[in-house]
Amino acid sequence: MKRIVCLLFLLGSFLTGAENTPVGKDPVFTQDGKSILYQITDKEGTPCLWQWDLQSGRQTPLNLEGQAPFRLKNGRMFYRTAGLFAELCELDLTKKSGKTVELPQPMAGTPMEKPNGEVVYPAGFDDPPELFRWNPATGKAVPEKSFPRTLQALSADGKWMVLTSKFQGMRNIALIDRKSGRKVFETKQTSERGCYGAVFSPDSRYLVYQTTGIQPISDLALLDLRTLKVTKLTSDNADNHAPAFSPDGKKLVFCFLKGDLYRLKIIYLP
Repeated sequence: MKRIVCLLFLLGSFLTGAENTPVGKDPVFTQDGKSILYQITDKEGTPCLWQWDLQSGRQTPLNLEGQAPFRLKNGRMFYRTAGLFAELCELDLTKKSGKTVELPQPMAGTPMEKPNGEVVYPAGFDDPPELFRWNPATGKAVPEKSFPRTLQALSADGKWMVLTSKFQGMRNIALIDRKSGRKVFETKQTSERGCYGAVFSPDSRYLVYQTTGIQPISDLALLDLRTLKVTKLTSDNADNHAPAFSPDGKKLVFCFLKGDLYRLKIIYLP
């Protein structure tokens, strides 16, 4: 497969240097922060996993069909197979192999890790979807009833959650204090796609989310949870999405679509 690289755009004070970045989407840092896993769709339309070494810049295929890789706090990594009823697989980076994980209902969206290591994930085709709680240590998964079905993200410290909300009929996000149940922040985007794709930093200090304007433009915004100040991270007339923090919280990787290709970018946070 042909490898294509692009120059990282300058992003104001959040960017400390330029890097060559690969074509791909759905990126996630490995536990050591030294590489990024992502997917590339081949000419037959099959999603395949690749690894990007940040020190050498080398981009290596893992020879695995898969998509949407994610990492738990303990370093274990997983991905989903392609197809309507995708299976969950645990990734062994050393062997470049995957092992199927049995779930009562397949994941239908982004998994969210609780402070105790359990994972809440959406399943099924309802809107909003049904939630399940999966224990990676025991392999057991059961229906999750303690969170609203509109759950979108959980903070690592367990203090915050993000729910999908509505403003003038459009999809938005609401930040909720889990202890009090109080809504402390809510977006009010009126574009067709609204706001979504929220992800917390590992130290639970920041929240990054996608905010859309005229399609297909989508930007990333950073919410400081201490001050509730919002800072725009991108403004490049591209479709920016799928943000993921590095384990130390100092970097953010995401993909953007401008033209016909998805590419990866990294920005450095204050």
